[in-house]
Amino acid sequence: MGIDITTRIEKLPHSFKMHSSMCLELKNLVDRVMSIFPDIEDARPGSSSGIQTLCLLNKALEKAKLLLRYCSESSKLYMAVTGDDILSRGCRAIKLLEQSLSDIRSMVPTVLAVKTIVSESGAEVTDSPHREVEIGSLSSLLKMADSGAEQAMDTLKSLSSSNEICLEMVSLGFVKNLTSLLQQSVFSKQSIIILRNLCNTEKGRVCITETPSCLASIAELLDSDVPEEQENAISILLQLCVEKIEYCNLVVREGVDIYSSLFLISNNGTEEAKVGASELLRALEEVDFHREEESSTLEGATTSQTGRDESALLVRALGANCHASGFDASRRRTAHHCHQ
Repeated sequence: MGIDITTRIEKLPHSFKMHSSMCLELKNLVDRVMSIFPDIEDARPGSSSGIQTLCLLNKALEKAKLLLRYCSESSKLYMAVTGDDILSRGCRAIKLLEQSLSDIRSMVPTVLAVKTIVSESGAEVTDSPHREVEIGSLSSLLKMADSGAEQAMDTLKSLSSSNEICLEMVSLGFVKNLTSLLQQSVFSKQSIIILRNLCNTEKGRVCITETPSCLASIAELLDSDVPEEQENAISILLQLCVEKIEYCNLVVREGVDIYSSLFLISNNGTEEAKVGASELLRALEEVDFHREEESSTLEGATTSQTGRDESALLVRALGANCHASGFDASRRRTAHHCHQ
């Protein structure tokens, strides 16, 4: 038939720089399909459709092996940057193997059990491509960003547009790293955008407020000369203040001269920054109002209690005086009576 199975008996890679889970699944499928190829050859489906199906299966195997070598030999940075494309290619390779085996199983009964490539394994891989991006790419990209790779930061910024990936970033401790990167002018723009996207999740908001120096570093960007940094910093702080009064208190406490910075932006910033700064000022003023109101209520309650205490003391004093006066009067009457 012109298809030499010996050309497929080769040693496939066993280690992969990225997407190792997907690659190992794909490698297992390729190994299993190649192991039954002699049976398919022996069955020799002679129809034109059978030969065409074998050619398609051969093509699927070659594409899968090429992808495995690519994942093994390419640089880690390039693999991380092209993560979505690699995962898509892996899923397509699995589906192509499945389809080819599905077409040929009616011709070659021995692949029936194997097909049940493959379907189960393929479904497992197909259901978890994003997990591969989140766990595999994110950790590597973060390390590269910490080492000064600007392209890695740009990729993280793009990936953070997904709430699902944002949750993984929070779990992997990104907020602490982003707080440090936020203080580096070369990465402050990307870092504040990623933090803004993380702030779209409740888990992210909690982590931002609990990470030391994070709110202070965000507030410092209110004085940035880059409008986009100002706008994103305001967006984060406003989102926090609107959600919880406790977050407002933290923003005021952590942000040095935050009021003067916001007043300046509300007059001289971009249109978006002006609107955000004005809204944030109103949110903070409302917190101050409630704080003063609570303080006044507490002070009034204290004064009232003090007045009641003083009144009670006065009543007791008057009662004591009255009692003493009555006792003296009684004693005088008794003495007068004895004298008579």
